[in-house]
Amino acid sequence: IEPGHGRYSHTRVVTLTSRYVVKNSTGLCLQYRTVYSAESAAEVVEDGERRPLHTLFKARRRLLTIADVRRPEAAGGPRWSAPFSIDDVGRVFVRVPVAAGHHASAASGGRNEVLVKIDIMLEGACLFVVMQSAQLADWPYLVENRTPTDITIWQYLEKQQQQQTGGAAAAQQTAGGGAAPDGAADYAERKYVVPAGQALDYAWDVPTAATRLLVVSAQGSTRRISLQEIGEQRPFVYGRPMLPPRRSGGTHSTAATAATLLAAGAGRTLADYTMNIEVAAVGPRQVLRLTGYTPETSLYAPPMQGLGGAARVTRTSTAQTAMTRRSSASASADERFEAVEADEKTRLVFRVGLEGGIGVSVINRLASEIMFATLTDVELKYTDSTSNQTYKLTAKWIQVDNQIYGALYPIVVYPTTLGAASTAAAAALAASGTAGAPPALQAVAVHAKDSSYGVEYFKYASVLVQELSVELDEDFLYALLDFVKVDVPGWNSS
Repeated sequence: IEPGHGRYSHTRVVTLTSRYVVKNSTGLCLQYRTVYSAESAAEVVEDGERRPLHTLFKARRRLLTIADVRRPEAAGGPRWSAPFSIDDVGRVFVRVPVAAGHHASAASGGRNEVLVKIDIMLEGACLFVVMQSAQLADWPYLVENRTPTDITIWQYLEKQQQQQTGGAAAAQQTAGGGAAPDGAADYAERKYVVPAGQALDYAWDVPTAATRLLVVSAQGSTRRISLQEIGEQRPFVYGRPMLPPRRSGGTHSTAATAATLLAAGAGRTLADYTMNIEVAAVGPRQVLRLTGYTPETSLYAPPMQGLGGAARVTRTSTAQTAMTRRSSASASADERFEAVEADEKTRLVFRVGLEGGIGVSVINRLASEIMFATLTDVELKYTDSTSNQTYKLTAKWIQVDNQIYGALYPIVVYPTTLGAASTAAAAALAASGTAGAPPALQAVAVHAKDSSYGVEYFKYASVLVQELSVELDEDFLYALLDFVKVDVPGWNSS
């Protein structure tokens, strides 16, 4: 239901459309159905065809699954993709099993699959589900293994999500005997091996998972990684040398065991069993970089042996470090890494202060003043440091006066806190060592200079506005409308 235009601006136009419309632009002949319906209820959509989706089961989430029609019966019939939600507006990627003769993607782990890019767009009251074939550069994630060891990755699913996935598969079988041979339960168990020095394109196997985490396994150790956290994350310790057991018997046996373990791990450094984790945005997709850990360049300090826990490191520009002990006996190997606090140095400070303030007068075409706005004690400050850029704007007083003769409210906008309240606030600030009352307007933004991860990062941003009072009359509003000449649809139509 939308308002009309022009002379029909007071008319409501009611348009009846289908709630869901599926469009196939993949170059394949596909069939689709809901996860709770039988395979016999699947509808076929040719390439370039657009079909409405009318039959839906009553469920909390509306999930759709697709399959390739050309897959022969000898190969087990159509194999369905993992379900995806058609109510979540945005983009999602699913793997679709195809016939053996079709060109499959190299990132499918030897399986005959193609990646389909699905855009769910809302236009009016209609949701369009547009399916397109994804190219190699369209994969949403890229995993780069720059370490000397092979790794295995898979999508992490909680037990509750796995039970829900199993329940959906059971519902499919009950609905009409349509077992999902390649359903979400099978996708959840998929693991991919990334050899050392190679990269792998990746997309979520179960896109409907509530928590999307990637599990990285190396030499028996695992680590869950969030691909949404852009930047450097805590290092991953894998395959560490075993620690000597606690003293339980004779001193000679304990010493011999410790000597054996130290000899087995001799010559190994921290970088040999620790990898650095970085998530960067490169174009439209995110890249997970796994590299060898280097304490000199990493943002996290290594655990210090012999100090009873990790040490807090402050790295300066001259590569000198100062360490402060911090107990971490109960922390894991990854959690003992602590973020390095850089020695911040200010390079430039630029400040513009206008104690008298700024006044802006608005005059109409009849050379009559309508409004006068005042900003008192305005300060604009820019600070440039080694890693950040800080912008700050402060105005102690804001006031807008109505300059029309005979105005009912001569002051349009002014701070509400006046008199005793303002005096008490000024006295409290003076007692704390800060001069003056709190500003009526203050805006601060801290921008990080590091853009190596492909995103603009603001560490802090805030806008503080004190309580303001606004008093308007009809003559003042008409004078402003005449000044700006607002064109309302239908007002000037014949």
